[in-house]
Amino acid sequence: MPTRAIEQDTCTPAERAADEKALEAFERGGFLAVPPEAKEEATERLRRRRREAEEAAAKVGLILREIRGLAGVTQAELAKALGTQKSNVSRMESGRYKGLGVVTLVAVRNALRSLTGIDPFVLLGERFSTPLPAVSHEELRKISTPEKYLESVAR
Repeated sequence: MPTRAIEQDTCTPAERAADEKALEAFERGGFLAVPPEAKEEATERLRRRRREAEEAAAKVGLILREIRGLAGVTQAELAKALGTQKSNVSRMESGRYKGLGVVTLVAVRNALRSLTGIDPFVLLGERFSTPLPAVSHEELRKISTPEKYLESVAR
């Protein structure tokens, strides 16, 4: 099989000089340098988002505890229905569960419904004198956080 000839470098002297300058900056570690102010701002933004997520998880956890209590289901019973351990249910209710998402929230709702025969969100709605409607799969796809899910069923 014949080999192809290597083509000549088509870069202009200015392009070659720019490439060399970029390589030198990269080797010094300055190619992608980020100003300290940008680092501080990004770090603060991440900390703020983490605090907000922790606060939301704590709120959702308290609501889950309330719903479970209204349904008359123990943490152990709920854990068994979810296929998890009681400690995970405890962590969900305390806001320390890192995997608490919309899917988990729906699984909890379905587990409580299967254990009691009653939609737990209806129990919560009765507690606050406001019926909570079911959420369609289409609406559920639009919801990004457990807190938004709870807000959507509260409407």
